[in-house]
Amino acid sequence: MKTNGILATIFFISNLLITPVWGQQNNTLKGNIRYLNSNKTPAVGVKIAGSIQTQENANVVYSTDQGEYALVFPNARDGYHVQLEVGDEDAQERVIEVVNQKELENCRIPALALDLFEIIVCRQGERDLIAQRYYNIIKTSSDLVLAKTKKELDKVLNEQEKNYQQIAELSARVSKLEEQTDSLTIYREAFRIASINKDDASDRILKYLNLLDEGRSIQEAREALSIEKAVEDLERSLDLHDAAIEELTTRANASLAIFDYDDAVECYRKIIDFSERADLNPVKLAEYYIGLATVYYDDGKFSNALDYQDKARELLEAVTKLHPAVLEAYNNVGNTLNALGRHQDALEYHTKAIELLEELDDVEETELAKAYNNIGLTYQNLAQYDEALKYQKKAIEIRERVLDSMDTELAAVYNNTATTYNKLGKYKEAIELFEKALHIQEQVLDPGHPHLSYTYNNIGITFQELGQYDQALEYELKALDIAKRALNANHPGLATTYENIGSIYQLKGELDKSLDYLKKTLEIREASQSAEEPAIGVTLGNMASVYYGLQQFEKALEYQQRSIDILLASIGPNHPDLINMYSTMGVIYQGLGDMNKALEYQLKNVELGEANLPENHPSLGISYYNIATSYTVMGDFERAMEYQAKSYNLFRNALPAGHPNTQEAFALQVTIYLFRANDRMEKKDYTGAMADLKKVSPYQNVWNMIGLCHYYMKHYPEAIAAYEKDLELDPTGKENQFYNNIGMAYAHNGQLEKAREAFTEYEKHHPDEGHAYRNWAMYYALQKDREKALEHLQKAIDMGYNNLDWIKTDDSMDILRKKKEFKEIIAQLEAGN
Repeated sequence: MKTNGILATIFFISNLLITPVWGQQNNTLKGNIRYLNSNKTPAVGVKIAGSIQTQENANVVYSTDQGEYALVFPNARDGYHVQLEVGDEDAQERVIEVVNQKELENCRIPALALDLFEIIVCRQGERDLIAQRYYNIIKTSSDLVLAKTKKELDKVLNEQEKNYQQIAELSARVSKLEEQTDSLTIYREAFRIASINKDDASDRILKYLNLLDEGRSIQEAREALSIEKAVEDLERSLDLHDAAIEELTTRANASLAIFDYDDAVECYRKIIDFSERADLNPVKLAEYYIGLATVYYDDGKFSNALDYQDKARELLEAVTKLHPAVLEAYNNVGNTLNALGRHQDALEYHTKAIELLEELDDVEETELAKAYNNIGLTYQNLAQYDEALKYQKKAIEIRERVLDSMDTELAAVYNNTATTYNKLGKYKEAIELFEKALHIQEQVLDPGHPHLSYTYNNIGITFQELGQYDQALEYELKALDIAKRALNANHPGLATTYENIGSIYQLKGELDKSLDYLKKTLEIREASQSAEEPAIGVTLGNMASVYYGLQQFEKALEYQQRSIDILLASIGPNHPDLINMYSTMGVIYQGLGDMNKALEYQLKNVELGEANLPENHPSLGISYYNIATSYTVMGDFERAMEYQAKSYNLFRNALPAGHPNTQEAFALQVTIYLFRANDRMEKKDYTGAMADLKKVSPYQNVWNMIGLCHYYMKHYPEAIAAYEKDLELDPTGKENQFYNNIGMAYAHNGQLEKAREAFTEYEKHHPDEGHAYRNWAMYYALQKDREKALEHLQKAIDMGYNNLDWIKTDDSMDILRKKKEFKEIIAQLEAGN
């Protein structure tokens, strides 16, 4: 998930404190416009205009032969934000572009009219060519660092005595470096270097740039920038101050490009040490605090980052709580608190940011969108998904209006909002936004960028929730392809994708494939994480589900118990991640036939789910479904119907039409009626059984059961009609019990010829079953042929027929009851039982 960077705001005010003349307020922005790397050649005849939001537009001016300009704002004063617009041609009609665009975006009227604001331009496309050369150098340099870090990770993974803390740190470092070595991130740094104006650069910065121009690596060129000499210049003279600061920040950026965070930290510490002693303007000092905090944040040292962000915030709040830099400070602190898992504290600062935005006069809409996105992510972290969605929708509305349709910031807010929809169980809405994000990312990112893998993975998970398993597998395999190329073979990030694929194969019913992927997942997790990590518990739980599907219930129970033990110890008894774990345990106990234990876990599962999930979340529907199945098997049909209805209604309202979960919940109602009908038939309540059966009469075998009820009630014509109806609905029934059942009804109805034909067909299909000979015993007994009847009854017993109750009670056997042979058959069966 992409988060807002912690970027230093650039303020164009004097570094040293200057006391203004009381009673005078500046309303003029003056400066000059020059070409990049041109020996300070002025850009002549360039159109420059400025406006102040809610105030007025300035007169449009054109730069003079010396490149000078001046904009006057009669109703404004120092500190006001100026929206500058620079024309795209000079006096000679050469197409130009602004180099220091970031500075233009942050331009404000200075306190003193003598302070000049410089605009740097270049010929259109000129800077891109320079940046491309730097891009290749930075890419090569950073790739070397990434390869070295991967080797370090492989080494610790292969050590017999595992240092899981070190593995976790290196795994996180590899993931982060993969993101930071993508083409877009590197190009931004190359573009920044290409924007350095050699006309104003110090000798050492010029040497750094010249070495890069010669094709030297960042590591080699960086040595031209001396921390020691820059510090000496700071201490020697105020005239050298700006050049020394630029040298240190340039070296810090070079170090960040090759992930040498310690060197970047040293650069900023030297700047801060001097600035604190020199009593600089607090806003400028806050900028340096933010720069150091950024380094710590990128290095994953969030507590250190927070310390310096708090220092910056306190300085800025002391100057004025309405300064835009305070807004940036609140955002920075909030983002870092989120990274530390202190989401409630983060919410406080992101709320402050929005309140400040409402008070500021000249707020850029992009700042408002960023604040909405930040607070939305915080509510998402707090599992307050409705609140998160409210702010994320606002962020989308603004970014769609003001950003380019291919901007990665737009992709980020689409991804964030889609994740919230997923948490709410609104999968169709999530897919729509994930696909919008993917469209942008596929256009602007490298094919192997980790953010693409992240989005593919999310789309796969969402299609899985929608029951569209083939589409889910397609996207998960795409995510796996990127992950395999980007990460070490045992990297935890690879395990996540393997696990997702395993889950999809399980849902597709391909359990052996599922188990293969889950075993890979467990192997990676156990090699890279301690045995108490929650992720290992989740994987064990998923494997338990597969073993259940393979009918290996004891093994499923073993894995599921290990899973729950780990999760209880690591995340506590009330964490939402335990919801599915309890549910699976209940299903396993169902398979083992321990329905009381099954129900115990399923009710615990519902209690936890109802306390932590939205009332229409699909996971609750699964829980209700499982409870309904347990009550069904236990014979508590009233409660089974209650939970089946809750499950079906939830799925029908929360999931798209035709979702497998909705279909299964509806089918469960049929199952409950069938179970209750069977139960009533066993209790000889045939009227009640038929009432249940007729509610589900279109389904297979139902009319056969209705026929049996009529048969036991001695309604033989009705039984025959029911069996014929069943055959009409399911012609394959001829191969099962149709001929047996209808033959018996014919026999008792006095239609002995039809009974003979049916029994003959049944024997053809089941020549080795005792039932076939039991039927002939009935036929011959009704024909009053006692000898043949007894002969076939004995043969039926010899072939395994053992329904003593039928032999004792069916009235077709009445003619045989006094026979010695019949009594011997009864005794034989009773002895066997």
